[in-house]
Amino acid sequence: MKKPNPKNQHWVPQFYLKQFAIPEARSDGKEQVWIFSRRQNDDLDAKRVSIRNVAAEQFLYSPRQKDGTRSFKGEQLLAEVDGFLSKFWPRIATGLVDWDTHQGIRRGLAWFMGLLLARHPDNFETAQAMHEQMLHLYESAPKDEVGRPKVSGFEIKGKFHELDHSDWDDYRNATEGECSTKHH
Repeated sequence: MKKPNPKNQHWVPQFYLKQFAIPEARSDGKEQVWIFSRRQNDDLDAKRVSIRNVAAEQFLYSPRQKDGTRSFKGEQLLAEVDGFLSKFWPRIATGLVDWDTHQGIRRGLAWFMGLLLARHPDNFETAQAMHEQMLHLYESAPKDEVGRPKVSGFEIKGKFHELDHSDWDDYRNATEGECSTKHH
């Protein structure tokens, strides 16, 4: 079955937001939370809002491709991760996990927190700047016979990490939206 391609895409997953739902507004698909506006001109009154409309933007992880259509690869990947983590989240949120016994869940939680930071729209500019720095670095390296950087990998703390240059042209020519949603 083909997965839906949602227009409204969340940087904070809905399964996470459900844990903050107003008790009387906790029915499947209709969960609401209290929010305060971040805009300076708005009043400071709390408002009830559906979690479908919290921490979301239209096509956040679905950049336009060269042919004008949207690529939903990033959103689909995040949906898979969210679907997997949502199975464990109620136990984590209610404190019913023995962290010493369940080291895998502890590592999963650390990974999830890192992913929350990485998928936030405020970090997209950082991703774009990193892309530009990597381009500058690789463009200054020697090239192979087809013009790709002739760098086989890099070493960190004594461990060698091999690089795959098969998608170099795509990486070099990536648009701003692709730089923030693609993982290289």
